[in-house]
Amino acid sequence: MDIRKQLQTFKSDFDRVLARYMDARIADARERDAFTADGLARCKKMILAGGKRLRPALTVWSYQGMGGTKKDAIMHAAMSVELIHAYLLIHDDIMDRDALRHGVPTLHAYYAHRFSSLMNTQEALHAGNSIALVFGDLLNAIGNHALFSAPFEEGRILTALTHLQDVISYTGIGQLKDVMFEYDKKASVDDVLTMYEYKTARYTIESPLILGAILAGVSGDVQERIHAFARPLGVAFQIRDDIIGLFGNEKTIGKPVGSDIAEGKITLLVALARTMASANARKKMNALLGKHTLSQDDVALFRTIITESGARAEAEARAEAFIAESKKALATLPYTEATKETFTALASYLTQRHV
Repeated sequence: MDIRKQLQTFKSDFDRVLARYMDARIADARERDAFTADGLARCKKMILAGGKRLRPALTVWSYQGMGGTKKDAIMHAAMSVELIHAYLLIHDDIMDRDALRHGVPTLHAYYAHRFSSLMNTQEALHAGNSIALVFGDLLNAIGNHALFSAPFEEGRILTALTHLQDVISYTGIGQLKDVMFEYDKKASVDDVLTMYEYKTARYTIESPLILGAILAGVSGDVQERIHAFARPLGVAFQIRDDIIGLFGNEKTIGKPVGSDIAEGKITLLVALARTMASANARKKMNALLGKHTLSQDDVALFRTIITESGARAEAEARAEAFIAESKKALATLPYTEATKETFTALASYLTQRHV
């Protein structure tokens, strides 16, 4: 099975649905305020500039794998997870001070540049951050509206909305852990893995799967079994993302290489290197973490420390173990065999992506 081709086909179909929905929201906004409408058009451009559409794909495939048959309805509902993803990314970009997302300017960077000729740099940055925060909030509301307006039974919609809010809360906890790790610098390997579960596994893998199952009418212990499948897969996905973020290139990751280093992020690679590298190597690594202006030599040195300490190999081994755990749990789920085959291929793809 060519899962990349399957994802690309889904993305093409889904993006048409999402573009029409955003165009309708932009038209609604234009009747009230031109600036808001133009900003939502900018959001639409940023969303459609890249991304795999993994979360809506999981929602749709889980729904269909549990016997759901309303294709148009589930595509409409699946927009909620992509729009809420965009809302969280906009806020995340502000916290991380990233200038690029999917190869285009992040929303706060775009507005800071737009206002740079009208005010000093500090005020322009504040204006860009403030405007981007509000547009993130608007996308959150639009995402919830997409789910609320999907043509499913009222009870299923209410359960799905409740689930979605719970997951956003977990994501917030994970994000707070991530931010605090950058300041206290004491996160252990177990701390980082817990953060990955909250910030990535639940929000990226588990939530879309459960959302699709809820809308298909599935209840009982199935959600717990989905959690047992999704949690290790999501953690492995994040581990692989960290590796690509450090060892990939700007075209691969859609933002400057080394941005995680500049932000002082304590990834699993860093947490492992702190226990595996020599004292001298740890000292050099710690000096680079949080250094906002990194040279190519700085990034190369950081990569060398991670590799020679054995942290990269250990992280890759842990990802493989999590994938094995995930595939074992998948076998217990009442998905169709075709859906299980798709999710097995997807698990391999997500954790074997090349840098």
